[in-house]
Formats: sequence, C-alpha cells, structure tokens
Amino acid sequence: MKIEQLHTLSEHHDGLVALLNDCVESGASIGFLAPLEAGAVQISYSPKKNGSHRAEVEKLMVHTKFRQRGIAKRLMDEVEHQAQANRRTLLVLKVKSRKDR
Repeated sequence: MKIEQLHTLSEHHDGLVALLNDCVESGASIGFLAPLEAGAVQISYSPKKNGSHRAEVEKLMVHTKFRQRGIAKRLMDEVEHQAQANRRTLLVLKVKSRKDR
C-alpha cells in the first residue's frame, strides 16, 4: 500500500467519493448517516462553559447535481431549529469564496 499526500482532488475525486460512500454505508462513525443523498450538514455544540450559547455549522455540503434547488437552505433551516431546541443563540458558519480555493 502506498500512502501519498494529495495536493489536488480532481484526479482522485471519484475514488474519494466512493470511499466516503463506502464508509458511511458500512456504518463508520465519521459524522454522516446513510444514505447520502443530495446534501448533508453537521452542527457541533461548544463544550465550554462560556460557549453554552454557541454552536458551529460544520460540513455543509450539497451535491453539485442538486445545487440551486434550495437544499442548503433547508439544511440550514434544520440546523437553526436544532440549535434553538438546544438553547443555542449564536450559530457560526465559516465559508470560503471561490477566490479562496
């Protein structure tokens, strides 16, 4: 087995997608539940006493074939609902613009 560092994903895209799907489908504890469909999002709650009002949106993803259909908005609506249900009043979402890539 050869271990290599990836500097670009383009040539490894299909293999990485297959790996992610295989891990999720086999029940791996990597933060996603099967089946992976058009999108996914995670929320993490701050464990610090001074952060009990805060949560962070993580791994917001929408499959490129399903973008521009409001899926990300629906995922964010659910994250907001979950945050409110857990008494979190501040949600943090870090984003990158296409220029940052």
